[in-house]
Amino acid sequence: MFCLQTCRKCVWAFPLAALILVFGILLATPASAQLKQDAPATQPDNIDKLLQRRRQLELEQSAMWATIATEAVQDTYISLRPLYRFRLHSTAVGAAEALQTQRLEIVRAFALFIRHVDQNAEQLHETVQRDQSAGYESAQKNVLAAHQQLQRDVLAQPLASDPAEDGKRITGLLAQAKRLRSLATNSSDAFQIQAAADDAGDEPRHRTARGQLQEAVLNSAEIVLAMHQDLTKLASDWGIEGEQRVNRTPSLIARSCAYQRAR
Repeated sequence: MFCLQTCRKCVWAFPLAALILVFGILLATPASAQLKQDAPATQPDNIDKLLQRRRQLELEQSAMWATIATEAVQDTYISLRPLYRFRLHSTAVGAAEALQTQRLEIVRAFALFIRHVDQNAEQLHETVQRDQSAGYESAQKNVLAAHQQLQRDVLAQPLASDPAEDGKRITGLLAQAKRLRSLATNSSDAFQIQAAADDAGDEPRHRTARGQLQEAVLNSAEIVLAMHQDLTKLASDWGIEGEQRVNRTPSLIARSCAYQRAR
């Protein structure tokens, strides 16, 4: 018997795509079996019941996709790591003060963005069990607001336009953040499209939208984890770390509140 608890513990050992596929098969199989079992019943009332049953199973399946993806993010405990939890400071020796100041501001901006994405994953994890439509819509707004602030903060630093190695690494992180924003929009749109297609009886469009939803949710989790790893490496190379036992500055707390109000 496949154990969900075991899967959660091994999320780093298996690609998220494989986990989604396994759970997709596990959840889809009962639905198919149920529909085949009730196939001889062709009365309108029975057909309506079958359609309602299928919709219920599909909602449970898409909720499981989101649960697996958000738990993969939550299992990294981003909010507890010094880079995201404490005030950042530079430990670099010999670097020009102006350059290190820019680096500090850039790492701080990305850390704040990832922190909010992590909080967004936690919120989606709680909401998706009750109202998936509202959960994806809220996630889209949250990621959009965080991404806009990230761009303003990072692009304000001349180092972000540097054609050298530092600039390339910053551009790579910005591209990941932009992709994450697009996937948040895709998730929300795909959920609405698959529901509308189901109501209209458009089965090909319905299946296509559900595939897009699954892919967007999966890829979002993988990008968050990749951004976390890339930023951790960048901060280490630049000699930037969280100052233990010193919480983030009031300006960052104010930005956090602004993100919350924008939701």
